Order: sequence, then C-alpha cells, then structure tokens
Amino acid sequence: NRAASSKSGSADVLEGLGVVIDLSPDLVAESIEKTNFGFMFAQTFHPAMRHVGPTRRELGIRTVFNFLGPLTNPAKANAQVLGVSDPSIGEKMANVLKSFNIEHALIVHGLEGLDEISVCGPSQIWEVTKEGIKDYQIVPEDFGIQRYDINDLRGGEISDNVVMFQEIIQGKGTAVDFVVLNAAAVLFVGNKVTSILEGVELARELIADGSVTSKLEEIIQTTQSLKSV
Repeated sequence: NRAASSKSGSADVLEGLGVVIDLSPDLVAESIEKTNFGFMFAQTFHPAMRHVGPTRRELGIRTVFNFLGPLTNPAKANAQVLGVSDPSIGEKMANVLKSFNIEHALIVHGLEGLDEISVCGPSQIWEVTKEGIKDYQIVPEDFGIQRYDINDLRGGEISDNVVMFQEIIQGKGTAVDFVVLNAAAVLFVGNKVTSILEGVELARELIADGSVTSKLEEIIQTTQSLKSV
C-alpha cells in the first residue's frame, strides 16, 4: 500500500522504480503468469479501504487496517510471510491463518518494534503449518549476519528509498542483510529452500548473479506493457 504511518510505503517505492501498481485484477493475474510477480494495490483490490485512507494518513499511526489488509489477501495464497509491529497481535494473526487452512506461513516481529525480521536483535516468529502453530525467537547470528544499528536501516522520502532499493539489488549498502534475511523467510515458506538459513544463501546468490536486477526489469517492462494494452 501507500504510506500510512511513514514517509514511503511499498506502493510508493515500486511506483518510483517504474512498476505500474494500479493494474486491474485481470492484468495482475496476467502479470503473475508472465513474471511470477503481482502487486495487488489495496485501493483496487479492497475498494472499501479507500474510504479510510485519508483518515489513516491523518492519524499517522498503525490501526486495525494494517492487520486486516494482509489477512484478506485476494490471491488466497497458501504460503505467506506477514509482519506485525505489535507482538500481542502475532498469535492472533497466526490463529486466523490457521483457520484458513494455510499450508505454511510465518508471522514475524522484530523486538525493536519492526514488522519484519530484524537484523538489529531478536525476532519473534509464529510459524503456521498444517500441524499447528510454533512460536520461537531467532537472532541475526543464527544466519551468519552481524547486528546493525537500527538507524543504519531507516529509509526516508520515496526518492531516498528508491535509491536504497537499487543499491540493495546490486549488493550494496547497509540494508542488504536486512532484505536478504526477510527474503529468505519468503523462500522458506514457498518451499524453495528447506530452512531460512538456506534461504539466506540463495537470496545472496540471486543478488550476486544479477537475477534480482533482471527480474525487476522484467516486472517493470511487463506491467508497463500491460497498462498500455
């Protein structure tokens, strides 16, 4: 979505990179078929949300809508990684996903208040599978990653975050390990690897060999061509 409680949201950054973010549902499906990537803009897929958007921006804090959006994934994905900024919500979200009969999901919370896996300290994980829910903590050192100061990872305006993203996919900057670790979680629940540690190794390889840069270029070209149809 666009930023509600920060200066820049994922939609803002993708748009800044050149990705078309407001494709219709049919065109998003086509994008997924062609590139294995589809951005489901909340205002398009959850039209009722547009009525609360201005209020959310005015409040400038996280609300229940930050949790409802990810839980109401229109793709009905059977594998997900969801972040929560409030640890008291983690188990509740895990139970909701369990009731959806999801195959594999991770609810993640960085103990500094992050809604991602942290490289600054411990992270709480709720892992959802067909067998049930497990909760545990992980630390960066589990994956051969040093600890960072959270100030080294902060973004800024949209233009700053676009530059940061471009540096990350070239393997540059202090945020690379942060992105690698969170990408590893996605690779894990998607059954591309058998552990988060293995996912870290694969994510590094995909950045180093240019696969991530090539995929971004493919996504930009595909979404722009779909929009022009």
